[in-house]
Amino acid sequence: VYSTMQDNYGASYVNSLYVDDGYVTYLLNGNYSTLSLTVALPYDERATGYHGDLRIYADDTLIYSSGNITSGSAAQTVALDLTGVQQLKLDWGNEGKAGYNFFDSSLAPAWDAYVQR
Repeated sequence: VYSTMQDNYGASYVNSLYVDDGYVTYLLNGNYSTLSLTVALPYDERATGYHGDLRIYADDTLIYSSGNITSGSAAQTVALDLTGVQQLKLDWGNEGKAGYNFFDSSLAPAWDAYVQR
C-alpha cells in the first residue's frame, strides 16, 4: 500500500502491507508455494510504547508468529511454505489495547511481501 517505508532501525522497503481491520485474508486456492516477507515496527512508531504481534495462518492453522514487536525488535525475515494452502490470513494484534485484534492503522508491519508459485 505504501510505496516506501522504513523500519525502526531506518532500513527502507519498497512495498508494505496495510491491514484495515486487524486482519486480511488472501484466497490462494493452492496455487502458491512460498510466502516471503520482512516483519518490523515502522520507523515512525519507534519511540512509542506500541507493541504487537503479526500472526500468519494457513487454512486457519497458525504457521508464524512474530512475537511481541517493540521499538527495540530487530527486523525478521520470514519464508513460509504455502504448498496446497487455500486461504492465507495475516492478523496483526496488540494485546495491550482493547484485546488481541486491535489494530493501529498507522502500522504496516510486513514489508516486501510476495508469494511465489
